[in-house]
Amino acid sequence: MTNRSTRQSSSPEPLRNALPSRVPVAGRPRRPHPLEPTGLQLVVTLVLVACGVMIPAGTVEAIEVVDTRWGFDGTARSETFVPLHVLVRNNTPDQFIGQFTLSKHDALGGTTGAPLNQAAVLAPEQQNWIRFPVYLESGDVVDGNGQSNWNWRLRWSDESRRQTGGYRLTTSPRRGPPARVLLLSRGDAASGGSFGISILHDELFPASVTTCDALGEVFLDHVPRWQDPQRRAFIDWIRRGGRVHVLHDTTGRHPRFPTSLGILNHPQDATPPLPPRLDHGSGEIRFHSRGRSDIDAAFLTAVSARRAGPKTSNGETAAAPAFTGLSNSSDTSFFTRFKQMTTPDHNWLVIFALAGLYWLLLFPGGLVLGLKRIDYRVVLGSILATILVFSLAFSWIGARAYDEATVVNSLATARHLGGNRWDVQQWSALFVIDGDTYTISHTGPDASPGSTVGGQLFAVPGSTEKISGSIVNGFNGRFRVAIAPYTLRPFVHRVAVTGPQWDPQVIEWRPGKRSPIAIKIQLPPSNDTPSVRSAWVQHGSQILRLTPRPGGDGGVVLVHSAGAGRTVDSLSHPQGNFVRPRGPGIFGDNQKQPVDKVYEGLVDPLLSRTLRWIDPGFKTEPLRPDRMRLFLLTDLPKTFHIKQPQRTGYAGRALFVQDVTAPVRAETARTSHQEQAPPPPPGHADIAARGGSHR
Repeated sequence: MTNRSTRQSSSPEPLRNALPSRVPVAGRPRRPHPLEPTGLQLVVTLVLVACGVMIPAGTVEAIEVVDTRWGFDGTARSETFVPLHVLVRNNTPDQFIGQFTLSKHDALGGTTGAPLNQAAVLAPEQQNWIRFPVYLESGDVVDGNGQSNWNWRLRWSDESRRQTGGYRLTTSPRRGPPARVLLLSRGDAASGGSFGISILHDELFPASVTTCDALGEVFLDHVPRWQDPQRRAFIDWIRRGGRVHVLHDTTGRHPRFPTSLGILNHPQDATPPLPPRLDHGSGEIRFHSRGRSDIDAAFLTAVSARRAGPKTSNGETAAAPAFTGLSNSSDTSFFTRFKQMTTPDHNWLVIFALAGLYWLLLFPGGLVLGLKRIDYRVVLGSILATILVFSLAFSWIGARAYDEATVVNSLATARHLGGNRWDVQQWSALFVIDGDTYTISHTGPDASPGSTVGGQLFAVPGSTEKISGSIVNGFNGRFRVAIAPYTLRPFVHRVAVTGPQWDPQVIEWRPGKRSPIAIKIQLPPSNDTPSVRSAWVQHGSQILRLTPRPGGDGGVVLVHSAGAGRTVDSLSHPQGNFVRPRGPGIFGDNQKQPVDKVYEGLVDPLLSRTLRWIDPGFKTEPLRPDRMRLFLLTDLPKTFHIKQPQRTGYAGRALFVQDVTAPVRAETARTSHQEQAPPPPPGHADIAARGGSHR
């Protein structure tokens, strides 16, 4: 008993002694504890917090941002998705399970657009890269060492919200041509300066081709330790037009790659001199008899396809001409035209008649009743009844003016990834009649990792206000957003998905240098291919219009009928405004227009945007003589549709772009409809891009 009571009474004493005394001893002033803030410190802290200033901790933060990297070499392209890598470290002995959120802010600190969320798990004392595919608009990308008008902020919190924090990014993406990088393994001590080329570690390569637009060339001297999605993304990037330079490894030989990367292996039967290149789709693989230590400026200049634009007065590379639409963004120009499909189409004659009758009943109608000395209660009741009846009438007529259905309108451009796989960028607008929170995605909630849909990315360009929603980009990407009734929510989305398989075959090919133009391209019949509305073909730097005609076997034959071609440069960087609003009128510029008519007006802007997606330079490179590029405009395939269960309608157009092998000698082209050209050899695949067409 004695021992127990002794233990009970004495156990709190160490704790009491460890705490700073808060009761002053009589006759002696109280000394503040070293860790206790003073009054002035508290005031300063509260002011800083009220102003939204990030306060650095007196000790090491629990979650620390170690490094940030835009794109593949610090440069980026506007109007496309660019990877942002953030290296974070967990400095605590506890596991971090939570979420990182990236948001865009204006100069006053206000949030714009929809935040990007990314779940993460960090082991104790572990650091790891957090990846955000970010859609950059023209104002987000700066020249040289300039600063953007916008800034990006990162916040995080664990599941219990005990670990929270924030960080403001101090760097902005710089404008530049597609990146040229040397891939290195993690832990490789080589520096980029010694090679005159930027370094990209294997682990930072994206898991989907949808975030590879800013990458142009890769130098490789080893077998990267990649996950399956990264290997697939690398092969897709090459097929879509990427260029790979395979170097000698440390043994003085070309590395041997596994089956998943087998196209990178040097041909076993090759004899010196080495083949200059191997084609894979629209891209190419080049082999060099030198290692990384032999890379110098002369070698890079000789082998690189990177082209810089003209120089400004300060020596910086000038930016490519911006799209000249209704704004400096072609995204918002497309969205403006989408609005014309769902803009209220009111019966203005009835509305004006009701409005006139309404005012007549109130005045002088109410005045007349008052002058007749009728009971004031009758007069007030008549006025209130008039207001109620006409309010209901205006509400009913206004509602009838809208499309009474939840619909999606989309405009897509698709770049070929081989077979029936396509890299699709899409501009969409969801019009709803019921206010609700909508989840927009290309896959259902039960999608498996083996799904044919990959790299789902979403963005809301052109927004100057905070959007009530959030975006999760990646395999199971989704856009969750609150939409008010009878309103339109535009957005951009990117996805690698299955679609039609065209298998074009060249029947006749005389592009017109030495003889009149004669072009026939056959599309074999297929059950899953939509009908072709319009078509074009690019040869060299010329684009020729083709006319779709029914084939004898149920397929489609594309024939050049008449008319001179247009240059790629004139289409990709047009002078003037392609996307023109409706002329002025008393009812405004955004009167509702037929869907087909609106899509007709979007053909040329879409083709322009597609060409700049393929080649963002000031001047486009002409295609090789053995290549031609086919553009096909169709209705939007069902596999491109978003999974939005509340919708009741879907309309759209898709532009498919595919590189096809052309006959080596144009003058020996086939002339018979029945005699078909052999299919393109393996390794010659096509490229899909964005474009438009006339209906």
